[in-house]
Amino acid sequence: MDLGARDPHARSERDARRHAERAKLHWDVVRATGVILDGGLVAEQGTREVAPQQSTTYILRVEWAGGTVWRSITVVVDQS
Repeated sequence: MDLGARDPHARSERDARRHAERAKLHWDVVRATGVILDGGLVAEQGTREVAPQQSTTYILRVEWAGGTVWRSITVVVDQS
């Protein structure tokens, strides 16, 4: 599927965190009919602060009239 300008961008501020540190997720989507982050509706552009206890992958689902695209944001937690 050619997404052109619709290609969603999703990222974390840093890839690795120590146990219990916070991470900020960022996403930016254009002209979507629905944007869902881990099961909850969110705005097309946004951030969410998370503090996973272990390495966690967050799923961003973006829906357009022509289809659906998924992106993942992984926050790695160093357990040492």
